[in-house]
Amino acid sequence: MRYLLSAKGRVACHNGQEVTWDQIMESKFQFCDYLDELNYDSPAPVKADKNGQFPFPIPGQWKEV
Repeated sequence: MRYLLSAKGRVACHNGQEVTWDQIMESKFQFCDYLDELNYDSPAPVKADKNGQFPFPIPGQWKEV
């Protein structure tokens, strides 16, 4: 249950809008398309830019549900 609550909060912040439990439960969102094969030697799903900075979510521009 904790994971779902944190996912709901993160999605609401990233999307910039209210998110329902039904939207969370029906979502097929994944941060990377190789999630099932992800292991210690896998490439990182998010890469830093040339300055070493990672992208951050901008409310309303990311869609996770």
